[in-house]
Amino acid sequence: MNRSPVRSVRPRTTKPHATKSRATKLCGAVAVVALALSACGTNGAGGSSAGTGAVGKVRAGERGTVAELKTMAEVCGGKPVTVAHIDGAQNSWRKVAHAELLDEAAKCPNITKVTYHNAQGDPSKMISEINAAVAKGVDVIVILPDSGDALLPTLRRAMQRGVAVVPWAVGALGGTPGVDYVDAPTFDGEAMGRAWAEWMVKRLDGKGDIVFLGGTPGNPASLSEAAGIKQVLARHPGMKLLGDGPIDTNWDQAQAQKVMSGLLSKHAKIDGVIADSGLVSAGAIRAFVNAGRPLVPWSAGDINELACLYKEHKPKQENFELSTISSYTWIIRLALRKGVAAASGKPNDEPSVIEVPFTEDSTAGGDLAPKCEPGLPPDATLSAQLPKEKLAQLFTNGG
Repeated sequence: MNRSPVRSVRPRTTKPHATKSRATKLCGAVAVVALALSACGTNGAGGSSAGTGAVGKVRAGERGTVAELKTMAEVCGGKPVTVAHIDGAQNSWRKVAHAELLDEAAKCPNITKVTYHNAQGDPSKMISEINAAVAKGVDVIVILPDSGDALLPTLRRAMQRGVAVVPWAVGALGGTPGVDYVDAPTFDGEAMGRAWAEWMVKRLDGKGDIVFLGGTPGNPASLSEAAGIKQVLARHPGMKLLGDGPIDTNWDQAQAQKVMSGLLSKHAKIDGVIADSGLVSAGAIRAFVNAGRPLVPWSAGDINELACLYKEHKPKQENFELSTISSYTWIIRLALRKGVAAASGKPNDEPSVIEVPFTEDSTAGGDLAPKCEPGLPPDATLSAQLPKEKLAQLFTNGG
């Protein structure tokens, strides 16, 4: 994942104006879901319990795999739907995600308009963009809520105005599905952390000091991944997580290089690196090279540049191995499907929390061998569900 840094602020709590005509689309289902969730209890952190909810016929909160995902044709209804994609900032990862959303939207002829809104790293601007989209009468909002729980009051007001709000890729979000949002499709952060850590334990034979490079301070995605990493390391006393992780990089390549340079100066021995971003990994690898330190086993999110760096350095770095988990830009497709289903009154029983698979593993080889595509830009996400031609065009033409 390669997000840009944002500041966390508390949204304004001004009372929304009630608009009964649009709210009737969702309010009945919201009441049903609130009762169902209250019967199940809560997780003690402001979120829903392990039980599931639904808005209209959309099932929420269940875990699953890529194999359980379905198609847009199954939720594309018979009435016009307008969509607003609200993003916290802009970078290559988000650019690919928006292209995936447009590609998925094109599969539903009843989606008549998709607009893009960039909050430019400002949480208050994101709130303004949400409110503006609601005021314009949009039917679906797909949003990456960088500020996490701080946005819940604003999302809830949008739902009360009859908009199907679907936050995505947040890792862990408080609130209640069916009340604060339709559903929050995302990756299984703890499972991802466990997969990275288990691979690293195997590479190091259960003994070694490792670091985990995360993103912005306190972001729920990196925190959930760190929790999974720590679960695995707790079973292997020979493994140590330096700095207790996640170590913040703001998902910025230049900053990641500086952070890793500092870690290399501080620690004479770093035996492995886990990073939740391929972009961050590329910067951190350059820090190793500049410091004259041998490259170590590395596990991260996938990006073209990272695989190309592996191809470049592996011949002279025997201990350098690479595994990557998909950078999951394609989860935005699931978010759109859930939003369209809710707005159209169509059923959608796809899982919400997806166990994301490994896409590369140099130790396994075969189909999992690291894939460097010299004809594509360094920051292209090869695990995207876009043809190579579309990826190339996206970066060549500026999106």
